[in-house]
Amino acid sequence: MNKQRKRILLAYALFLCVLVLFFFLIISYAIQQKHISGYGDLFHRVDNREEALWIRLAMVALVNLFVFSSIVFVVLLLFLKKKDGP
Repeated sequence: MNKQRKRILLAYALFLCVLVLFFFLIISYAIQQKHISGYGDLFHRVDNREEALWIRLAMVALVNLFVFSSIVFVVLLLFLKKKDGP
């Protein structure tokens, strides 16, 4: 693995760590506000509908960002592999 691919892998790993951090921040915010009565199906127990909407939109955005970044990561690795040659 050359240096460019290692840097891309390191950057992607760091990016995923930040995404997981935001995911857990959103969940902990919802739990802290006591809008959730248990640890089961989290998003069906939120009392305030605006809070539930905000939480759902943030989670959807994080999942979409994860999928998009995964696609970009794979494409970059394939591009660098072709660039290096056989």
